[in-house]
Amino acid sequence: MVFIGDAFVGSNSLQVFEIKRILKSTHSCSRFRLEYSRCSVQSNRIKSAPLVLCTSGSIVNTKEDNKEGVTLFTDLEKSAKLYQSVEESIEIGELECRLKLNDSLPISLRNGLENIKENFPYGQLFALFSALTKESQFKTEIWQKLPFFFDSKTECFVDLFTLKNLEEYVERDFLQAVRGAVPNARKGWFMTDVGEPRGESFEDAKMRFEDVRNSLQKGTVVFNSAGGNIPELAAICLAVQNGFQLPTNINLYVTAPFIKTSAPPHTDKQDVFVIQTQGQKHWRVFKPPEPKKKSFVDMFQRGKGEDALTLKELDGLCYYDVILKPGNVLYIPAGWPHTTDTQMIDADASNSVTSMHLTVGIDTHIWGLTWDYLRRSVMNLTKNESLKSLDTFELDLELFYSMHTCLPLGFMCEGEEDCLEFVANELNSRVEMIVGTQRDEEKLSKETIQVVYQQLNEHCKKLCMILYEMYSDTVMGLIEVPAGIPSNVTLFHVQKSMQKLNAQMELLIQSTQTSTTDEIQIAKNSKSSLSSSGFGGVKQKSKKMKSKKR
Repeated sequence: MVFIGDAFVGSNSLQVFEIKRILKSTHSCSRFRLEYSRCSVQSNRIKSAPLVLCTSGSIVNTKEDNKEGVTLFTDLEKSAKLYQSVEESIEIGELECRLKLNDSLPISLRNGLENIKENFPYGQLFALFSALTKESQFKTEIWQKLPFFFDSKTECFVDLFTLKNLEEYVERDFLQAVRGAVPNARKGWFMTDVGEPRGESFEDAKMRFEDVRNSLQKGTVVFNSAGGNIPELAAICLAVQNGFQLPTNINLYVTAPFIKTSAPPHTDKQDVFVIQTQGQKHWRVFKPPEPKKKSFVDMFQRGKGEDALTLKELDGLCYYDVILKPGNVLYIPAGWPHTTDTQMIDADASNSVTSMHLTVGIDTHIWGLTWDYLRRSVMNLTKNESLKSLDTFELDLELFYSMHTCLPLGFMCEGEEDCLEFVANELNSRVEMIVGTQRDEEKLSKETIQVVYQQLNEHCKKLCMILYEMYSDTVMGLIEVPAGIPSNVTLFHVQKSMQKLNAQMELLIQSTQTSTTDEIQIAKNSKSSLSSSGFGGVKQKSKKMKSKKR
């Protein structure tokens, strides 16, 4: 029996439960675990960063005493060959690798993944992100701490999704897109709709690829939450969420060549993996400026709406200055400023190719999965007034991030009981780092911390379930549409999932009596800089489409 990613390949006798039954019986996606037995391994020392995707065609892990670098995962075209037997260990280079399977993918989903298009590398995608989340150095040194440029060429991402693929989906579906724009130097990035309805019928109201081409002459075109619409992108979301066990979204960005500024300096609420699939794009990533310098602005929404984030403000903070080519991946933690262009490009044949990249966002801030949300929830539920005036946006950068990072959830929580005890002690420790030693009566209730953490853990799992079901249905083509609408229109399918996600968030807010945005921040900045779609993109006006027959 052969395994590729989570999927069984070449097994005729496998019995698999129906997908809906599995979704009801488990809170998380089907997943597998790679166990590594470290052998005598050659170092691949990389001085610029502690983690790198290399091109040697094998998985390699450096010696534990090597602090300069670790080679993580390699030639993904060969990754399917890693999983040859569940009974036997497999030697890859000098690393012994063994696969343990917790659950199989439902047969219907596996078939859907295989049928997306010929040779679609879904097994390689699942393997890559599962291996990444098992790597201890990624978890302790990179995740939500530092950007990282995977500078090797990961072949399965090259042309994984191209302009031609996009054109096919735009012409047959009712997709929506926005174009980035900057009105003047005193304001930040905002979005305008791509295309205008030509009438009330389906054909007249839908955006056409001609609209996309016209908008590319003016700026970057963005397809938000595209994983709910496009099977290839839904498969990527499934692979990432399978590994991270955290809510996952994907946006698609298209930029014409020779654009001086395709995205001005800005920050995002999501931790993102930028995957270049076509053309090239120049990225500059900066260390975050001190939040207290502009504490009335959301640190995770800088450079958007009414807030301008200038290069002058970021002077001396540049961390990465790189050009992404097809197959390159760049990880950027939430809150790290970045700007892009397609002007500074290598002088080769791909210079004039339209740039396309996928931004896979892992959402923790917008869903209340952070230390600060836990703190404020416990305060509200216990009526603890001792920290009521604490404004985390007035803190130094290190202390700010100590509160505004993800709780040990998903891939960061190995065992719930261990996490419960750790979280209860850790939250008060983090608070004391900010306000100093507290008397016992001033500390946050350990019992309430544990209760709220369990609520947030279940909340996270339910969000993942909603997204898992949406992406799975997109892959399998199980799309429900209103009467009179073509069966391949995914708009209503995504809207339905959005409503479920928002309803789940409302349940959390009611039970914890806490909003996702700090009340102090709301009071200081009554003019909200920019709202979020909940999936990581800017909120946009939907084009009207009536349920009329074609």
